[in-house]
Amino acid sequence: MNLILLPGNSKRNKTWLETVDTRLQKYFKNTYRQNYSHWDKGEPEIDLSFELKKLNKNTPNLRPYAIFAKSVGTLLALKAIYENKILPSWCLFAGMPLELVKNENIDLEKWFNATTCPIYIIQNDSDPVGNYNDVRRFLNDIDRPDINVIEAPGSTHNYDDIDFLEKLVQELLNI
Repeated sequence: MNLILLPGNSKRNKTWLETVDTRLQKYFKNTYRQNYSHWDKGEPEIDLSFELKKLNKNTPNLRPYAIFAKSVGTLLALKAIYENKILPSWCLFAGMPLELVKNENIDLEKWFNATTCPIYIIQNDSDPVGNYNDVRRFLNDIDRPDINVIEAPGSTHNYDDIDFLEKLVQELLNI
């Protein structure tokens, strides 16, 4: 099994991505972490279409694989699945950015309904970009018993408890 890591939008997520990759690579044959092009260009927002092409180009030889994504990386993963660009064995998402989904008018329900793999979502109980209760309410409209939301303590959109994230990955891999 291989792992694809998709970070959040902000360039500060690059360090988070590297830390998570370092901690998790021992559990996988290979890992691929996607650094976003807008970070180097100094642009504020991800270009989902561009990053989707880059993801599709850089990952075809990684099958089978799982996805671990944070914030906007979850949207990239769901869009890629929706467009049949990737087919992960399972997904672990940290911090669904419901506020961004609302502001950008993204049909997230359609994207979720296109998935067929198990999805695990870690959501801070008071995440300002979408708290745990908001995510639960949103998912109530999606009839998928293989989508699980895990409540984590926190009032930020950071998911820096790497020990907790590592334990979840171990559980998903039955280690």
